[in-house]
Amino acid sequence: NCAPANTVPATPFPTLPTYPRDNVTCSQEEWNKYAGTTGEYAYCHDIGKFDKARFCWSVDGGSIDGRLSYNGLYGYLAFGFSSGGEGIMGMFGAEIIMGLPGGNFTPVNGLDLSLEPTVKEYVISDAYTRFRHWSQPVPDRDTSSYAVNSTDCFTSLTFKTNSINSREFNVTGTDVMLWAANGKDTFVEFHGQDQRDLFEIEWASGSVTQISGVEEGHSHEEGHSHDEDKHDKKDGATPSSESTKKTLASSFVGMTALFWMLGSHWP
Repeated sequence: NCAPANTVPATPFPTLPTYPRDNVTCSQEEWNKYAGTTGEYAYCHDIGKFDKARFCWSVDGGSIDGRLSYNGLYGYLAFGFSSGGEGIMGMFGAEIIMGLPGGNFTPVNGLDLSLEPTVKEYVISDAYTRFRHWSQPVPDRDTSSYAVNSTDCFTSLTFKTNSINSREFNVTGTDVMLWAANGKDTFVEFHGQDQRDLFEIEWASGSVTQISGVEEGHSHEEGHSHDEDKHDKKDGATPSSESTKKTLASSFVGMTALFWMLGSHWP
């Protein structure tokens, strides 16, 4: 009975309506069919070691005509430029194309799936990971070639563009790219180690190099209380560490007061 009055019991996020998917129907054979492109693109590569994503592309002048296929349901799907910075595999400050299966996002309710899906460009905060801190899309961008296809098993993001957030693809050289997805809920957060990767692409030759030093996926799923800032990350530190400091300070003050009262009444 000593918990602060504003705390609530930890609860998991509500799941997507079709979660969990039927893994008999969503078989390896069906995934291979879905992710296969039958010659539509010049190059195709499986990304990562978990058989969760395949990226296919062609170079068309200065543009990339691409398709990212994801072996999972549509909670969100994103692809874009790594920031090149440290922490969360270059996620802070990354410039991405991201598909969302609904709209009117709020931190409490997630996405409203009754609204139309969207595919837009975003710049991830350079300080915080949670979507509410960078949920406004990049304005004045032509996203007419962007689309998402989703089934009860799989999801794919397609695009044709020469840039993301006006950052142009280095079509005669290499770019460090990332992808991430969620196949469980509509809160635009959780992705495990098997649902994101960092990799370098040499566009003209079709070479893909997985970047080593993969960090653990930062899941917000376990023990989630929907608290205001509990799981945000900033500049390599977590607000939970600040919360711990505040809790310890508060405990110290409380204990000091208790000892003072006991001492003042001691026989």
